[in-house]
Amino acid sequence: MRLAKKIFYSLVMVGTLFGAEAAYEVEALAFTQTSQQTKSFLTNSGVVQSPYVISTTADSAYLSRDGSKAELIQSGAEITLPGTYYLTETTNGQTSVRQFEILGTYKTSWEISDISEMEEILKMSFENFIPSVTFELPTKYYDIDELNDEIFEIIDDLMMTYPLLAFEGYQLKATLGTKTQVELIMNYPSSGQLTQYHILAENLHSQLVNSLFDSSMTNYEREFAVYNYIIDNVKYDKTALSYSKVDGIRHTLFGALVDKEAVCDGYSKLFMHLCNSVGVPTTLLTGVADGTPHAWNQVEIDGKTYHVDVTWADQDENQIGTYRDYFNEPDYIMRKTHTWELEDATFAQSTEAHLLNLNLPINNLFYVNDLLQLESVAKEMLTFNISELSIVLEGNVKNFPDLALKTLADNLQLGINYQVVEKTDFTILNVKKAN
Repeated sequence: MRLAKKIFYSLVMVGTLFGAEAAYEVEALAFTQTSQQTKSFLTNSGVVQSPYVISTTADSAYLSRDGSKAELIQSGAEITLPGTYYLTETTNGQTSVRQFEILGTYKTSWEISDISEMEEILKMSFENFIPSVTFELPTKYYDIDELNDEIFEIIDDLMMTYPLLAFEGYQLKATLGTKTQVELIMNYPSSGQLTQYHILAENLHSQLVNSLFDSSMTNYEREFAVYNYIIDNVKYDKTALSYSKVDGIRHTLFGALVDKEAVCDGYSKLFMHLCNSVGVPTTLLTGVADGTPHAWNQVEIDGKTYHVDVTWADQDENQIGTYRDYFNEPDYIMRKTHTWELEDATFAQSTEAHLLNLNLPINNLFYVNDLLQLESVAKEMLTFNISELSIVLEGNVKNFPDLALKTLADNLQLGINYQVVEKTDFTILNVKKAN
């Protein structure tokens, strides 16, 4: 999967704007530094016994198992399945996370009564990088393709549900008789290093949760912190742009979190795991973007679903301006560039939690609803030596981005590089002074 390329243009205009005598107010959002935390956002309770009974007096509590979608949970619920759990509790606007672990036992040979029992066994096998596992089922299969289809569906569901799993494929050997005997031979990326990757990822996750978040953050602020962290710290593996074979680890959370280099599914799995572990319900979605297989995410904010594509938001060295795209988009915006199967996704129709509808800290973001306001924007750039910024064109002005760019360049009397991002209700101009 490759990062879709965006084309950047260069505009050089020199001139003088006449007739603008009054100074116009220009609204800007300034970055404010989060206050230092007095205690850890995440508390690790270690290993607990199964069944573990959830005890919470929080106004709301979300539980995620191994980075899977965080779900609302009530006090008194019993947790029995093995895994690492994250319980996010919010009371009076203050949020914290409790981590605990239930241990499981795994082996390489199993007798099961139904093929559905493979799910938990395979999950544990993948987590422990077991090279092969055998099953004996009482069910008689007459067609190995039918058997393989059922196993493939189980594995596919696991890979979409648990972002920590690093798995590339399997070889199936089966004996079809009165009983069905199955052997699955696993293929893992960077198999000799996965244990070390897993240890490093666990340590990095704990450090990140305690450094990125504080108890006063809302759900969308926690989501935005994850989004920004990934964009600022993970680099896209450009091997994928040339259609060359990409190192398998780049498709995993480990590539994004440990190596800081990944492709779209690595980006999306890291976003999913971090968000779910701090109580922001997030799923993985796959489809096609710009004609290429692609992965991104859906999140739930206050009961409403949105799309997030951190890969496309991350432009690396091509980044212009301070506005970053593809944060909490509705279906109708995403469908301009992305396609997906309806049954794989939740309908996303709201724009309430879109980036520009939230009070989020974004440097040098200006709102303009009159072309004459661009004179004040230019003065800000020159007075404070702002090299790049983003301008949100609202009202009728959103329909004239070319004129707005010319007006800005005329006032600056400088060349500018720019990118135009068109939305339904506004147009964003990402601008950078030309060298």
